[in-house]
Order: sequence, then C-alpha cells, then structure tokens
Amino acid sequence: MTIEWTLGEMMIETFAADDIVLTQGFHQPHLVVTSIDEIPGHDISIDAYPNPTTDFVNVRLHDDKYAEMEYSLFDEQGRLIRSSRLEGLITEVSLNEQQAGIYFLIITRGSEEIKTFKVVKNR
Repeated sequence: MTIEWTLGEMMIETFAADDIVLTQGFHQPHLVVTSIDEIPGHDISIDAYPNPTTDFVNVRLHDDKYAEMEYSLFDEQGRLIRSSRLEGLITEVSLNEQQAGIYFLIITRGSEEIKTFKVVKNR
C-alpha cells in the first residue's frame, strides 16, 4: 500500500523498520539516491549496483589501477558494519545479515575518501 500527499513541509525524516519505510517531508515518490558524495579532483569511475537491493551490492571499478582501495559499510547511525579491500574490478558486498534500511558504503584509498554511496536494502 502506498499513500502519497504533500503540504510543503521544511523538514524531511525517514523511518525504517523491517520492510516498512516511512518518509515524511517533501513529496518524494520513488526517490533513490545512489551516490551522495562526489569528491572533487578524482577521475575515478566507481558504480554500486543493484540499488535498491535485497542481498548484496557489487562495487565496480572501471580501471584496475585503483584496485588498492577499500570499502566500509555503515548503518544509518554511523556504526561500522564491515570493511575490507576491494577485490579486483568487481567486489560483492553482502547485506544478507542486515535488516531492511539505509546503509552507507564509503570507498577509500588509504586515508582518502573517494566516493560514498547510499544503499537501500529491502526485506
């Protein structure tokens, strides 16, 4: 069931529990943001898909010279869930053990943040 309406509110807030997501604020039907942080000065092309997901996210690098990067997966409260090195051009990041909700996948090289993805996990 979907209920949509708008009243021009100034604040946006999202609540998630199990397979229910409630977003309050601006009218946002079917809004999914996949990349939320573009760091200037990087010509690195990275994708994270599928998003939304139910099981896993693939992190795809478009150039193997950047294979020395790492990922860190955080929940909405900023707690670190896991981090590891990217394995070649495509790395699968499992979300099987995580509840439905919003997660942040941060790609780094050394101490330098390269890109951040907002990942939506359903069911």
